[in-house]
Amino acid sequence: PIILTVNGFCWAAGSMYCAGVAWLVLANQGGWRELTVIMSMPPFFTFAVLLTVPESPRWLYSQGRVAEASAVIKRIARMNHVSLP
Repeated sequence: PIILTVNGFCWAAGSMYCAGVAWLVLANQGGWRELTVIMSMPPFFTFAVLLTVPESPRWLYSQGRVAEASAVIKRIARMNHVSLP
């Protein structure tokens, strides 16, 4: 149920983003080419972020990559200023 709510929110937010950007670009004498370039930028940013996000420690552990899972957990703890037991 909560996933459906988040999914619906993301679709609604994306639709509002598209409408707002289209209105801003086209109202300022921009054409469809400018609109296409601007609308294609968010996926590139998302892809760039995905390259920096580490694999899930749970998945790494399930694949037998225990040392990598431990390194990811230590990195997360360091970023959160938490000491591991």
